[in-house]
Amino acid sequence: MKSKPKIFTDEVLASIPAMIAGGMKRDAIAEKLGTTVASLQVKCSIAGVSLRPPGPRCQRSRAELDALAEQRRIKKALLAGLPLEVAPPPPPKEFKSRGVNYKIKVAMDTEALALLVMRAEKLGTTVDVVARKVLEAVARDNLYDAVVDEAA
Repeated sequence: MKSKPKIFTDEVLASIPAMIAGGMKRDAIAEKLGTTVASLQVKCSIAGVSLRPPGPRCQRSRAELDALAEQRRIKKALLAGLPLEVAPPPPPKEFKSRGVNYKIKVAMDTEALALLVMRAEKLGTTVDVVARKVLEAVARDNLYDAVVDEAA
């Protein structure tokens, strides 16, 4: 009885990363090699050959993904005309400035929050990032008098 020729030779396995880098998908590689995607995945896993394209896997951190989910929740509530459930801000703390990053929670007017959400989407970022940049610009450029109306 004649045995089948070996598909996954060392040369073939060595050529797979170049195919992936060239934009070929798993199914196209499997078809080119005359095998199934499942067999390709198993053999590559055993041989330590990655079937993922090169480059960064995920550009966003868990905190940023959570902020985007919260942004979608806010936008959905605003579009539906529902009241926003915003947690009250925690009691103020006394901070000793030592160059440490602090997280703050701010209760906001619904209209202002909607505007922040729209700006964040336009910029392709999160509300947290836009709010942080605005606050940093006010602090850095000493724009408090221009922004904060003491009479109100």
